[in-house]
Amino acid sequence: MYTAVVKVGGSLARSKRNLKRLCSKLSSLGKRYPLLLVPGGGPFADEVRKEYRRFKLSEDVAHWMALMAMNQFGLMLAELTGIEASEAIGGGKTIVFLPFRLIFEDDPLPHSWDITSDSVAAYIAWKAKVSMVILLKDVDGVFSNDPKRHADAKLLENVKAFDLASLGVSTSVDPFFPKLVGNYGIEAWVINGKYPERLEKLLSEGRTMGTRIY
Repeated sequence: MYTAVVKVGGSLARSKRNLKRLCSKLSSLGKRYPLLLVPGGGPFADEVRKEYRRFKLSEDVAHWMALMAMNQFGLMLAELTGIEASEAIGGGKTIVFLPFRLIFEDDPLPHSWDITSDSVAAYIAWKAKVSMVILLKDVDGVFSNDPKRHADAKLLENVKAFDLASLGVSTSVDPFFPKLVGNYGIEAWVINGKYPERLEKLLSEGRTMGTRIY
């Protein structure tokens, strides 16, 4: 059984230094805890968005292209961490999971840009019977408002999934994610992947700086 599904947000690839530090930590943590690592879309999904707008592609096609982008970022993470990439959910050791085939075959999510790798990670956690999903992003957690626009925005340390779904503000997670977490009964965390020690603290102590969604 996996300790957690850990989604590595694509935004963390903007800094080579930060991503390499995170990958080094994931490599060491993966030897201590069985982790199911799920890639975000990274720069590859950015290219999909660009071509989606340029060619006015359908959301169906963009959905599958974005999932392929997750596979590409996953292969990159596997190279940087030294952790095996796999399309099969195992349970005995840490892997970088390439989600395209599973999501293509199950097709469990709406085909919309409202769906990101956040929701994909939640579905994979449910599919693999993992009780915790951790989203590594480039922000400290979920805020009461967009911290980049509102100086008085407060970090929410704990928030119920269904309350989060109804906040109606920028929450750093995709709009579908809180609904999935609530329906699946999964505990979720949003933490800053630029500080890998926070992930280590969460795995070892059950708490860290970030937002717990339950």
